[in-house]
Amino acid sequence: MSKQECMSMEPLLYHDVVECIMEMLPVKSLLRFKAVSKQWQSTIESRYFQKSQLNHREQSRDRDVLMDKFTGINKPVWLEATTCELFDFSTNTWRFITTASAPYWISSYYDPVYVDGKLHWFTQCKETKVLSLDLHTETFQVISNVPFANVVPYNNNIVMCNLDNRLSVSQKMMSEQVIWLFSSGNKTWNKLCSIDLELTSLQFDIHISIPLLPLALWERRKKKKLLLCPTDFGRTLVIHDLETKSYDAPFSAESIGYHVCYFQSLISIL
Repeated sequence: MSKQECMSMEPLLYHDVVECIMEMLPVKSLLRFKAVSKQWQSTIESRYFQKSQLNHREQSRDRDVLMDKFTGINKPVWLEATTCELFDFSTNTWRFITTASAPYWISSYYDPVYVDGKLHWFTQCKETKVLSLDLHTETFQVISNVPFANVVPYNNNIVMCNLDNRLSVSQKMMSEQVIWLFSSGNKTWNKLCSIDLELTSLQFDIHISIPLLPLALWERRKKKKLLLCPTDFGRTLVIHDLETKSYDAPFSAESIGYHVCYFQSLISIL
């Protein structure tokens, strides 16, 4: 959107409507739009707008485990064994939702993972399955035929996460880590890659007792790469090239702590 287009839009809309539109824009665009007018500059630099813009960006990202992506409504969920309650903000009360389609206990040892409007858990049964809760329809679904071995409670050899907005499960088997991606369209699991844990451990002098946590998947110069992070207080981030099967360490420190989600914001810490 050009400066001329922005200025021509202003007389047609109330400024509070313009503010609502601006809240949905990325930081880079907002910084440029400060030059449109003194009113726009004042709005973008106001603390109130900056907080509103940050809240909107956070809620529009799929990592928010309490967000119905269709309605934009936060939905706190409490699930224990086979009982599920959901908080209804319209009545300010908790209400039960049916678990008839979820005849399995969840494994409380593993945290749920949010992907594409659904929460996912490992089940605690003879044959491991993945149980998902659609926050929009408020219904459960069982994902069967998982390609990984049964999940044993208190076993650190498996990890579930959101990778590139897809459900991902990684399993450590001896000196190898296999990473799977779930396709919600045809309900199938596809093997992404295998990580040579022995090689990465020797190459970067890191101790790997549990699976590396996949953080990001991207393509650069027609080469797909995967960023991984040790989950047991490791000191090195690892990049795996899916084409050449090679490994690299883009960052290393005495301690890299925990990974966190990052959202662009107009709020400065200075």
